[in-house]
Amino acid sequence: MKQIIDISEHNGKIDFLKVREAGIDTCIIRIGWIGNKNNHTIDKYFEEYYTKARYYGFKIGFYVYSYCLSPATILQGAEWTINKLIGKRADLPVFIDLEDKTIKSRGKQELTQHATVFCEKLKKKGYDVGVYASLDWFKNYLDINKLLNYKIWLAEWTSRENHSFKYKVDLWQYTSKGKVNGIIGNVDMNKCLCNCVENVD
Repeated sequence: MKQIIDISEHNGKIDFLKVREAGIDTCIIRIGWIGNKNNHTIDKYFEEYYTKARYYGFKIGFYVYSYCLSPATILQGAEWTINKLIGKRADLPVFIDLEDKTIKSRGKQELTQHATVFCEKLKKKGYDVGVYASLDWFKNYLDINKLLNYKIWLAEWTSRENHSFKYKVDLWQYTSKGKVNGIIGNVDMNKCLCNCVENVD
């Protein structure tokens, strides 16, 4: 089963050649985070990660972390995301990461709207799109039945051979404590459970 890492500035400098030699050739890179005062912020390693991963032949996807408190700010964040992706190729989907405790109070209906507003905006630009969240969020803060037309990226950290979610899962983040040569410290590890990128399997 295809192993995929997801990475952000928290992973620091990465030796992509060593990662590739370790058998990993697919990654999802954080573009940055989107907020409420047009203060969207790019991940400080975004450009470096993309350039080096592309140089060493990685398949690449992207994600954006959301602090947004309204559909309007989500839309602004989606437009910012599109701008940051100009000139870059996405082999995997572009995901909206919904997990921050500061937005929980918006409720299931509105948070689901946040996901759809983001995904539909990028979809209109030709991107494959998806939603990242934990098992708890997919069960309690998002209406999964309204998101199944998008790729579902589930975070459920477990040593079991499979996740416990009863709906379709395209990518499964099964640990935050992966070890890969070329990356100092822990790295998130994912299993691809679908054909979410051409020739990914």
